[in-house]
Amino acid sequence: MFHASKQSFKYCHTKLQIRPFSKGIAAHGTTKIHVIGGHDYDALKQIRLVQLPSTTFPDPKTLASIYVKRNIIFGTRVHVPSEKGMMITLPLLKRALEEAGIEGDQPQGLASLNGLCHYVRECLKEPSISPTMISLMQEFEQSDEGKIILQAVQSVATKTPRTSHTELGWGTYTDARPGWTRLAKEYGSLSDIQTKTIGESQLFQKVGGVLINIEYIGNEENPEYWNDAGGSMARFFFL
Repeated sequence: MFHASKQSFKYCHTKLQIRPFSKGIAAHGTTKIHVIGGHDYDALKQIRLVQLPSTTFPDPKTLASIYVKRNIIFGTRVHVPSEKGMMITLPLLKRALEEAGIEGDQPQGLASLNGLCHYVRECLKEPSISPTMISLMQEFEQSDEGKIILQAVQSVATKTPRTSHTELGWGTYTDARPGWTRLAKEYGSLSDIQTKTIGESQLFQKVGGVLINIEYIGNEENPEYWNDAGGSMARFFFL
């Protein structure tokens, strides 16, 4: 099974070969879906939404992209500002689902959880917005383990060492993991109505994706993402 890796998470661009334009056309005939990569099921493919050349814009421009390898979809990205936001990638996701299911395997998606640390900080300030945070606070009052978990969660979210610690180290992330995973699952399950925006998780939900579990990339692979989401990603099954 394919897992999130340094290469995949950083939107790898190596060893991709241009394939012909697909027949799919979107957005008033000015854009086209373009697949880059090998034809084999195991090959890494990038599916792009490309703005075709015109008299106003003589050069083609990549508007959005998504990756697929075997039955795993990941790396959804909007390259230029769009009124549709992440929804501009919906035709790409549908094409990626075709690629991911071509051998009969169940398509899966790895969704980034950008903004999770901000969400947890908001939940710490206003626990009523998060059933999970309310539970963690109750557990804080009931056991030493609950105290350790919530204190570590707070440290990860605020990027501050725990009391009696001099740095935010791997031990803190490890202690936070049980609570962080629950908060990440809650955050990744929010609808676009609740978030008032569409991220990768909400995009996957638009086509029937169901969040199955939370996984983590290595902390050395993308430090910025660890600062933004504690390294967590949401695995979806498309049913």
